[in-house]
Amino acid sequence: MVRALAGNPKLIIVHEPTAGLDPEERLRVYRLFGELAEDRTVMLSNHIVEDVAVLCPSVAVICTGRVIAESIPTDAKTALTDSMFEGAVESTALADFEQRWGVT
Repeated sequence: MVRALAGNPKLIIVHEPTAGLDPEERLRVYRLFGELAEDRTVMLSNHIVEDVAVLCPSVAVICTGRVIAESIPTDAKTALTDSMFEGAVESTALADFEQRWGVT
Protein backbone atom coordinates (compact mmCIF):
# COMPACT_ATOMS: atom_id res chain seq x y z
CA MET A 1 0.00 0.00 0.00
CA VAL A 2 2.92 2.35 0.64
CA ARG A 3 3.82 2.24 -3.06
CA ALA A 4 0.27 3.25 -3.96
CA LEU A 5 0.63 6.41 -1.86
CA ALA A 6 4.02 7.47 -3.24
CA GLY A 7 3.72 10.67 -5.22
CA ASN A 8 0.47 11.72 -3.53
CA PRO A 9 -1.93 10.39 -6.23
CA LYS A 10 -5.41 11.89 -6.63
CA LEU A 11 -6.90 8.46 -7.33
CA ILE A 12 -6.18 5.33 -5.29
CA ILE A 13 -7.66 1.98 -6.29
CA VAL A 14 -7.46 -0.86 -3.77
CA HIS A 15 -8.69 -4.44 -3.92
CA GLU A 16 -9.89 -6.07 -0.69
CA PRO A 17 -7.58 -4.05 1.57
CA THR A 18 -8.82 -5.63 4.80
CA ALA A 19 -8.87 -9.29 3.73
CA GLY A 20 -7.11 -11.36 6.36
CA LEU A 21 -6.71 -8.53 8.86
CA ASP A 22 -7.65 -8.83 12.48
CA PRO A 23 -10.36 -6.42 13.79
CA GLU A 24 -7.84 -3.93 15.21
CA GLU A 25 -5.90 -3.68 11.93
CA ARG A 26 -9.16 -3.42 9.99
CA LEU A 27 -10.06 -0.32 12.06
CA ARG A 28 -6.64 1.19 11.31
CA VAL A 29 -7.24 0.69 7.59
CA TYR A 30 -10.69 2.29 7.92
CA ARG A 31 -9.12 5.37 9.55
CA LEU A 32 -6.36 5.53 6.93
CA PHE A 33 -8.81 5.43 4.02
CA GLY A 34 -11.02 7.99 5.74
CA GLU A 35 -8.07 10.37 5.96
CA LEU A 36 -6.95 9.67 2.39
CA ALA A 37 -10.44 10.27 1.01
CA GLU A 38 -10.52 13.80 2.38
CA ASP A 39 -8.52 15.16 -0.57
CA ARG A 40 -8.56 12.41 -3.20
CA THR A 41 -10.72 9.65 -4.64
CA VAL A 42 -10.33 6.19 -3.13
CA MET A 43 -11.90 3.38 -5.15
CA LEU A 44 -12.48 0.13 -3.29
CA SER A 45 -12.97 -3.21 -5.03
CA ASN A 46 -14.42 -5.50 -2.42
CA HIS A 47 -16.95 -8.18 -1.56
CA ILE A 48 -16.76 -7.62 2.20
CA VAL A 49 -20.08 -5.92 2.90
CA GLU A 50 -18.97 -4.45 6.23
CA ASP A 51 -16.02 -2.68 4.57
CA VAL A 52 -18.27 -1.20 1.90
CA ALA A 53 -20.87 -0.08 4.45
CA VAL A 54 -18.24 1.61 6.65
CA LEU A 55 -15.98 3.11 4.00
CA CYS A 56 -18.08 3.97 0.96
CA PRO A 57 -20.48 6.89 0.59
CA SER A 58 -21.59 5.39 -2.73
CA VAL A 59 -21.36 1.98 -4.39
CA ALA A 60 -21.46 0.64 -7.92
CA VAL A 61 -21.86 -2.93 -9.06
CA ILE A 62 -19.79 -3.74 -12.13
CA CYS A 63 -20.41 -6.84 -14.24
CA THR A 64 -18.27 -7.64 -17.29
CA GLY A 65 -16.92 -4.10 -17.31
CA ARG A 66 -20.26 -2.32 -17.17
CA VAL A 67 -21.89 -0.53 -14.24
CA ILE A 68 -25.17 -2.34 -13.67
CA ALA A 69 -26.23 -0.62 -10.43
CA GLU A 70 -25.35 2.47 -8.40
CA SER A 71 -26.56 3.32 -4.91
CA ILE A 72 -25.56 4.32 -1.42
CA PRO A 73 -24.88 1.43 0.98
CA THR A 74 -27.98 1.90 3.16
CA ASP A 75 -30.29 2.05 0.13
CA ALA A 76 -28.65 -1.02 -1.39
CA LYS A 77 -29.14 -2.95 1.85
CA THR A 78 -32.77 -1.85 2.06
CA ALA A 79 -33.37 -2.95 -1.54
CA LEU A 80 -32.24 -6.48 -0.61
CA THR A 81 -34.56 -6.76 2.39
CA ASP A 82 -36.78 -9.84 2.07
CA SER A 83 -34.85 -11.10 -0.97
CA MET A 84 -31.61 -12.31 0.60
CA PHE A 85 -31.36 -14.52 3.66
CA GLU A 86 -28.66 -16.18 5.72
CA GLY A 87 -28.99 -19.31 7.76
CA ALA A 88 -27.93 -22.87 8.41
CA VAL A 89 -29.12 -26.01 6.63
CA GLU A 90 -28.42 -29.59 7.64
CA SER A 91 -25.91 -31.17 5.25
CA THR A 92 -28.37 -33.94 4.42
CA ALA A 93 -30.91 -31.34 3.19
CA LEU A 94 -28.48 -29.12 1.32
CA ALA A 95 -28.85 -30.64 -2.16
CA ASP A 96 -32.65 -30.29 -2.07
CA PHE A 97 -32.37 -26.79 -0.64
CA GLU A 98 -29.97 -25.70 -3.41
CA GLN A 99 -32.34 -27.01 -6.09
CA ARG A 100 -35.27 -25.09 -4.63
CA TRP A 101 -33.53 -21.78 -3.79
CA GLY A 102 -30.69 -19.68 -5.19
CA VAL A 103 -27.80 -20.46 -2.88
CA THR A 104 -24.46 -18.67 -2.81
